[in-house]
Amino acid sequence: MEIFLSIIFWVAILVALTFIHLILLGLVGMIFALPLRFIGIEAEIGVIMANCAAAILLYGFFYNYLWLISFGTYPPILFYLLGLVAAWASSGSKQVEANEGNKLMTSGEVLGIFFCIGMAYYFGASFV
Repeated sequence: MEIFLSIIFWVAILVALTFIHLILLGLVGMIFALPLRFIGIEAEIGVIMANCAAAILLYGFFYNYLWLISFGTYPPILFYLLGLVAAWASSGSKQVEANEGNKLMTSGEVLGIFFCIGMAYYFGASFV
């Protein structure tokens, strides 16, 4: 029964990262993208940088803090890997082609998640 509940928990995390996280990432990314646009950084690079910063902020601080409050430990690396799976799942398919903004947003998010995986590994996070 414990394994079944664990699987349900991780599926719920994946669903939240696939749907709810995108809204948060877009909102936080816009906050970072506006100043980059005003200082003259090219739009594509600005979107990637803004979403990378937003992903680091969300995964590295906000979700990390929520996990720490809820479970008393840092999130495992599997959490970040599920974030990569969620980014892949929300990046379009052969049937539904993603637009350029979605591709840039996903690129920035993946860079931010890789950075957070490196930080988690450095600080000794477990895999599961």
